[in-house]
Amino acid sequence: MGVSFARDLQVGVSPTRIALGEIAPGSEAYSAFSLVTQSQDEILVGLGAIPAGRDAYNKPENAPLSNISSDADPSGWVSFPANPVVIMPINRSIETLGGSISGWRGAGFNVHVSKDAEPCYYAFQIRPTPYAGAAYETGVTIAAITVVTVFFKVPGTCIRDGAILDIQQGISASGNIEIDTYFKNTGTATIDSHVTELKIYAENGTEVAASMSGAQKIGPGKTTAFPIDFSPRLLEVGKTYRAVSTVSWGTKSATKSVLLTIERIEIPTGAAIPAADDGGVWAFSGIRLLILILIILAASYWVYKRD
Repeated sequence: MGVSFARDLQVGVSPTRIALGEIAPGSEAYSAFSLVTQSQDEILVGLGAIPAGRDAYNKPENAPLSNISSDADPSGWVSFPANPVVIMPINRSIETLGGSISGWRGAGFNVHVSKDAEPCYYAFQIRPTPYAGAAYETGVTIAAITVVTVFFKVPGTCIRDGAILDIQQGISASGNIEIDTYFKNTGTATIDSHVTELKIYAENGTEVAASMSGAQKIGPGKTTAFPIDFSPRLLEVGKTYRAVSTVSWGTKSATKSVLLTIERIEIPTGAAIPAADDGGVWAFSGIRLLILILIILAASYWVYKRD
């Protein structure tokens, strides 16, 4: 029968923020941090990289980077020379402002930037995942207290910008009234954007409906539609409304207003239109080609007989 350990095995990191500076596309950089624990036991720690998200720029020291950063995921560029790592207890504890540290271990990581990386700042987080060996049973709580947030810059000019192209009624399979906001990324950085507010007003100015969309990542130069469904009880077919849509990305946003007359749009039923890659279009073209060949042969035979 094994021994049950009713205690916590907690792991922290130091430092919690690393600035790597500039890394050129196709280049690689190496850095390291420390895994620390107050436990007297050996702890095995797995390392993984995840996107930092926009929350990383909410801290005052990171806020200046918000409008010159890309929302593309750089975590796939990260690798660890040693993974997992073992935190070993040391002979004597080290007293710090955060308490007594009984063990620590250095952990390194590489960042290999893609050749087609956008010229912006990037942020990712390294999350340690500690776990105990087979000697431990239930009753042991294992937790990573903090993560390491890593920033670096791919040199060049970073532009986070976009524009709403149009607001139109779309086709909804649910029977609702779908309103689509068409948005284009006009900058050089991938942006995580969404419709933060779509308001519908009657002709007399009364607000009759409001909603928001889910988020989408949009690459430079790309256009996407943000569909939002409204109940037919809110929007009447045949009536004209004013739709005001606001798309936000980070600290920036764009707003557009249009007049929309709601139409009755039904999804056609019956035979499906053949797709371009299923032979339908080519089969039809083949019949036309055969008819054309027969006409040419008939005309040639008529000319031959006449001569």
